[in-house]
Amino acid sequence: TMKEVLETSSLKEATGKENEEQMVQSVVDDFDKMVDELQEAIELAEEAKDEGTGDMLIAVKQSLKKHIWMLKAYLG
Repeated sequence: TMKEVLETSSLKEATGKENEEQMVQSVVDDFDKMVDELQEAIELAEEAKDEGTGDMLIAVKQSLKKHIWMLKAYLG
């Protein structure tokens, strides 16, 4: 269930009372945390010599970093 996912997730659900700037900043913060976690997973994939998984995770990480850059530009 969603409740179980939220209990084990490193990301926390928004309260719903944020203004638009706070919401965007929250997304940036979540994406930053995901980038850090992806880096850990990339290192594990490299240790396991799993190039396919590592490449996939690198692509996801790069995409998130691009989105972080765009959202930070929006925030000013």
